[in-house]
Amino acid sequence: MSSEILYDIAFIEVGEQYIPIINQGSSNCYEYNQDGRKVRERYWHVLNLGCRGKILFSRDDIEKTAKYFEAINEDNKGLLRPSRYMEFKTGELERWILSGIKSALTVEEYHDAGNRVLVTDCSREPYKTVYVKTTDQLLEALGNFKGAKEIHVGFLDSRHVYRPFQRKVRPVKEREKFYVLRGIWGYFQRYRGQKVFFTSVLSDRSVRKFSTEKPLKPSAYFAEGFLLI
Repeated sequence: MSSEILYDIAFIEVGEQYIPIINQGSSNCYEYNQDGRKVRERYWHVLNLGCRGKILFSRDDIEKTAKYFEAINEDNKGLLRPSRYMEFKTGELERWILSGIKSALTVEEYHDAGNRVLVTDCSREPYKTVYVKTTDQLLEALGNFKGAKEIHVGFLDSRHVYRPFQRKVRPVKEREKFYVLRGIWGYFQRYRGQKVFFTSVLSDRSVRKFSTEKPLKPSAYFAEGFLLI
């Protein structure tokens, strides 16, 4: 039985509206990549099965589309899959589509991350393709293709999309005081390879400091001969 595998989701944010784009492919269709290897097909397309020709969606439209595809998934289990060997659980496909709103990026953000956003008029051959770098260029291309029976919006790379790198910065908590282990040999520095190293200098770099007293108590080695200061 053939299934449609939904690999990835990449919404384009256009003002207060979105272009819902997903990456999918049939489980029994193959293509050849740049290295000549036979791989399963993948392609980007606008998620407008229930409303052909529609490109720009409001939040309410996307919620209706998510419920529409969830109903299809419930009526035909196994038709839509997140991978070849897995099925969407009840409500999972709807949540997956709605998650595209939170992760939506503008054309500028996709372009800066290394993607090429394309708008193609697929009404008749030869197809007309426009490469856009900004939201204004995207709206202009959609305006030029207004009235076309089929418009495709996607990425040049049919298998992957690059997203901006976001470094997670963890907030640094300022402690009122720290705990330091002190023994007859000096201040505890580090424990490595069944050996304990000490230092006689009480400084920030040389002494091992602990934020709380809790991680020290389970240690049997430090149960005797050490004091907390």
